[in-house]
Amino acid sequence: MMNRRLASIIGKTLLLWLGIGFYLIFSLNLFSGLHVPEVSLQKNGPVLFWQNGAIYTINPDGTNLTKITPALRANQRFTAVSPGCHGLAPTPCMILVGHVLYHISGTSLPLPTLNGTEWLNAPASWSPDGVYLAYPVANSQTEERSLLLYNTREGVLTVAANNVDESIQPAWSTGCVDGLLNNCYLAYRQKLEVGNGGAKAAILNLGSNQRQSWPWLGSAGHILKWSAAGELYLGGQTGWFNVRDGSPAGPAFSAGMAASFSPAGAYVAYSNLTALQQDKGRGIWLSPLAKLDTGASPVMKIRPSRLLPARIFIAEAPLDARGFTREAFWSPQGNVLAAFAGGQLVHYNLVEDRVSVWFQTSAMDNLGSYAFSPLGDGLALVEEQFLDNPEKPQHRLFIVYNSGEIVTLRERSPDPVLLLAWLPGDYEKYLIPYKSGEIL
Repeated sequence: MMNRRLASIIGKTLLLWLGIGFYLIFSLNLFSGLHVPEVSLQKNGPVLFWQNGAIYTINPDGTNLTKITPALRANQRFTAVSPGCHGLAPTPCMILVGHVLYHISGTSLPLPTLNGTEWLNAPASWSPDGVYLAYPVANSQTEERSLLLYNTREGVLTVAANNVDESIQPAWSTGCVDGLLNNCYLAYRQKLEVGNGGAKAAILNLGSNQRQSWPWLGSAGHILKWSAAGELYLGGQTGWFNVRDGSPAGPAFSAGMAASFSPAGAYVAYSNLTALQQDKGRGIWLSPLAKLDTGASPVMKIRPSRLLPARIFIAEAPLDARGFTREAFWSPQGNVLAAFAGGQLVHYNLVEDRVSVWFQTSAMDNLGSYAFSPLGDGLALVEEQFLDNPEKPQHRLFIVYNSGEIVTLRERSPDPVLLLAWLPGDYEKYLIPYKSGEIL
């Protein structure tokens, strides 16, 4: 009798555990079908900056100041930071300062040129995959300008276009993130040619080597930008216009509005250096480039004090301020927008639809440069202070966190500081050279 009762208890226990097991398996299978976004716990790496002809890194807490390159007196007028410095491409971090190309491992070299050409002090542009650098050179005899493509992985230099305008920065389409394929385009300005209809906005398909061009919209501006949808826009003065047909990117804004294209080409942020024609309030207007089904591009406004329905967000300058002190600036990923207004640092997270004021001061003289943290919890800034000595301003490098904490990395210095990037925590895994023949 005892054996039968014991066997019955054991059997019921086994059935109970089997039932629990089947339930767990069923639950796991059920929930595995739900979309749960994977969270990347990337760390904040060191801050990267240029000073006294060299590049330095410093930890976000102000420790471990490291000089990673020798002092080379490169012309500082133009800089170009590769996507690898922001963690946007699985490539090393490389920085062009003037005519010198720096590698994060500590090596550097002058930009290579072809025989019979010389470097020009003009803007350059990195491809989204972090491999190619586009920059202009001049023929030593004819002075004709050519646009070169430098493959930093292979050390190969090719001519992308001739008779280009070196004052206009070349623009890579978002499709170039996968390499030089058929959906990868490079845009540039073709110079005026006698009998050929004037200057052109030209594009080169880097996969097929085919070219297209359209008349240059002279009154629109001098900046070429690609939208996420693969449309090329020209702007910088009176708004942004499609180079194919001249259609505006969004509602008409006055010429005094500062316009800032998002890195991913999804939005244009307009700062109210003058007011919007239909709205006399002060703020930032966010205009999506993608058209809605109605055919209209709505304008979102950002204000830290209140939220309005229907995805309208307003960031407005304080009543005692004259407006935002400069154009809005974007994070490298294009998911965060920030601007200064009367000493307030207004921060807008597009993903979370959240507006907040991170920082407020009455001593902000001028914002020199900036860099967002990889985690999105901080912003590194260079403050140029003119009060004590207007002819020789002091430069301060510091970090503002979303918690309100402020960390000073470099105190007042007479030497200019150029903030380049805030490196991701895993940037060192890309320090290994591409191959033994790499020239860097």
